[in-house]
Amino acid sequence: MGYRSTFISMDYPCQLPQWFLDEYKNDIINPKGLLIMSNRQLKHIDDIFWDYQKALVEINFFDTPYKHCSIVVLGECGYITNVQILKDGVEFNWVRFDDDSFDYSKSYN
Repeated sequence: MGYRSTFISMDYPCQLPQWFLDEYKNDIINPKGLLIMSNRQLKHIDDIFWDYQKALVEINFFDTPYKHCSIVVLGECGYITNVQILKDGVEFNWVRFDDDSFDYSKSYN
């Protein structure tokens, strides 16, 4: 079966390159700007983060005041991954939310 997840990105008033939209046309919805979201549960989404980073570099997004873009990934196992798209790469931060161990009063990084 494999691990399934869904995701959504932040939105900024920029336009993604056509090659990116063509490459992922069956996997994402792009209603406007930099906003992308999965259109169904996906098994393999690692490449999209790196290609998204390349697309943002190509359009000079990181020369704007924004400096980074986040994608939130919701995994079927209960993990939430905050994917930081940066000029120099991609960072992944995982948090697992479950009723027994999650303390809503703490900050999780």
